[in-house]
Amino acid sequence: QTDSPSEASRDKALINMKAMGLDARVELLQHDLRKPLGEAVEFDLAVSSLVFHNLGKERFHAYGTVFSALKPGGYFVIGDLFPGLKQDLAYFNEMCETVEEEGTGESGEWAYRIFTLKTR
Repeated sequence: QTDSPSEASRDKALINMKAMGLDARVELLQHDLRKPLGEAVEFDLAVSSLVFHNLGKERFHAYGTVFSALKPGGYFVIGDLFPGLKQDLAYFNEMCETVEEEGTGESGEWAYRIFTLKTR
């Protein structure tokens, strides 16, 4: 039994990774992205869903934390609500290249979008 929805999601992700044989190669990390991860931390891939919009303008610092932890050529897949989409896209364009963008078909500042970003 878990104490919160986030723990239940984490447990389900661990079960799914084990079922797919990925558990030895994948690490789930829970961290306050407004704080540095450390210099020794390097990842090939970061995935996030519905996290950054909760951070307001601090999301840009959090984006930087993710990008600093990615290896060159690493990927960041982010699915979120982007109320300041133009600002976010400008930041992403400075830090990486957009490989793919998908939306829900809805428009407006609170539409859910998914970006696959690749570091340079």
